[in-house]
Amino acid sequence: LSNINANLKDFSFSKPFQISFNASPLLLKGISPGTSDSPVFKRIMGVVQLGGLTANGNIKIIGGVIKGFNIIKTVLSHTLAGFGGNSFNIDNLLSGPSKLGVADTDIKRADVRFSVHDKTIFIDDSLIETNIFEFTAKGSVDQGLNTDMQTRLHLNKDVSDALVNEFEGLKHLRDDSKRITIDADLNGVIPHLKYKPNKDF
Repeated sequence: LSNINANLKDFSFSKPFQISFNASPLLLKGISPGTSDSPVFKRIMGVVQLGGLTANGNIKIIGGVIKGFNIIKTVLSHTLAGFGGNSFNIDNLLSGPSKLGVADTDIKRADVRFSVHDKTIFIDDSLIETNIFEFTAKGSVDQGLNTDMQTRLHLNKDVSDALVNEFEGLKHLRDDSKRITIDADLNGVIPHLKYKPNKDF
């Protein structure tokens, strides 16, 4: 198959969701449990199960939300622990002038370039962009959901300034453009991932 275009609706890792895609020279629409009886679909599933799937592609998202997960809170809470002690409260910090203590992460756009081979998904390059930060990641996820990713968070300069005003220690995390920048490794088996900032404090 080549030139695959997919559409997902209400995507979820834990619940069924609708997917439709077309590819040359094959067209499939509205895959559902009933479609599993299709000889064509069985052939595709057989290839996937045998690990013979090789692919390269791009995923682009314009407008979206990660429900119940605040990327900035997760990154900063793990990073600030590197300063030692519990003299700060991450919720108080994020509810200050920066107003970053929301429950969800609203996505302006996301781009992922990936490849699949040897039963492993390789994230060759990815970018999640919101109104207040950019988050990039590279790495791999195998069929057992073992994950090894290298990530970088860039906070916009105005957001970085607001956070530094709230907690001066964050000034040490700014780059040459005065943006807070945090590099980290993301490892483990999904969903039990460990986030390890590798900034030298």
